[in-house]
Amino acid sequence: MRHHRPDASELLRTVASHLHALRERLDHGDRYQLIVCGHILDLVAREIEAPPLAEMDEAKLVAEIRTGARDETWGATFDLIMHRTIARLAVVRPEHLAPEHRL
Repeated sequence: MRHHRPDASELLRTVASHLHALRERLDHGDRYQLIVCGHILDLVAREIEAPPLAEMDEAKLVAEIRTGARDETWGATFDLIMHRTIARLAVVRPEHLAPEHRL
């Protein structure tokens, strides 16, 4: 019988939680460093949990927008850009997302 083993994301979140518990015991400089480390651990955990973005040549997309090649399909293009932006923000700064875009 195999016991539950925490995955990498759970381990990262556990370490971040323990660091958070130490915040009040530290002076301002060390507290800042701890906050930065906790933020990075949370970011990596979200990165692991997030579904991968589809491969895409974004430089080509930008060029097509600039030349007007996407004007006829602007609604779909906007939806594509919005989806990719929300997916990235959900990893980096999920608290900046509007409630309807949070996972």
